[in-house]
Amino acid sequence: MPKVKQTPEMYQFSLTDYRVLSANFTANQRVDSQEEISIDTRITIKHAWQESNSSINLALTVNVSGDNSPFSLDVSMGGIFTFKTALSEKDQIDHVAEINCASILFPFLREVVADLTRRGGFTPLLLPPVNFYDIYKQNHSGK
Repeated sequence: MPKVKQTPEMYQFSLTDYRVLSANFTANQRVDSQEEISIDTRITIKHAWQESNSSINLALTVNVSGDNSPFSLDVSMGGIFTFKTALSEKDQIDHVAEINCASILFPFLREVVADLTRRGGFTPLLLPPVNFYDIYKQNHSGK
């Protein structure tokens, strides 16, 4: 994994906008409430650097499903992070987007998931904390 050169000014940025990009919730009426419930959760991170305004557009998606899950859901949150200083290297952009920016946006996504499941008539699903550094290492281990 490449080392990212860090300077104090490098990561001076702010979250300038965030919103729900898409949300899909489906209750599974065929689930037997007597059986043990199993839920699979997947998190996907996509990002793009905008050179013109020194910002990262980030999309964070969570997918919850399972054969014996009482519901399935797919929620995407988008965030725009504006930087004081432009990032010049792809490794820098990947690092800050997939660790720092994703960590900042995740609580907003977590809140939407909890609210959707509650409004669907279920106990709110509270997504556990996510170690985005570990996800970053897994995604970039061969580079």
